[in-house]
Amino acid sequence: MPPFEIPESVIAYFQEPATRAVVDSLVSTLDDPVLPDMDRSKLINLSEGVLLACQIRADFVRFMAGLWGSTFGTALAESGLNEIFPDNCTIKEVWTEKYFWSYVTLGDDLERNHFELTVDIDNQRSHEVTLQVWRFDENDELQKFGPRLSVPDNWQRITDEDGDQRLEATTNVTMNQLIANPDEALGQLGQAASAVVPFIVRLMRP
Repeated sequence: MPPFEIPESVIAYFQEPATRAVVDSLVSTLDDPVLPDMDRSKLINLSEGVLLACQIRADFVRFMAGLWGSTFGTALAESGLNEIFPDNCTIKEVWTEKYFWSYVTLGDDLERNHFELTVDIDNQRSHEVTLQVWRFDENDELQKFGPRLSVPDNWQRITDEDGDQRLEATTNVTMNQLIANPDEALGQLGQAASAVVPFIVRLMRP
């Protein structure tokens, strides 16, 4: 696995609101809408801006994949669980939703109990980086973590407005903290991932 790094473009995106607004606007033009008052010069300028926005989006996807790999990926290395990459983990999905995820199971497919492991950047909480664990049965139905289960330290049950439950790490690492001190922030996230993977393994074992 290549060393984890945060591209300069991703740093600018999260630390400069004006840059973020411009990039978001340019990415929204990727579906090639007809814009008013367009001429040759404006079209060239727009295409160059879109190219730059595409590069930032690509950098972000690489960053999120690296963040997942340096947390859950590292923790899974000797767990005995198999990672199954989701078909719908697309460039557009990762960029739009600001999360990256994959599945783990004991088998070679998802036709048995499995877990979704997600790294999410929460726009509602100062771009907080959160680790999440979702539990599914063999029918791909979301399952709860029963009240008698003792969840790992630094993890908590979260139930959303739809009644769906997940585990979420309580590390409270923001993007600004990750940018300012990546080793320390990544260490906290990595410890949380390492704590929850053995818990998942125990739930998967017959």
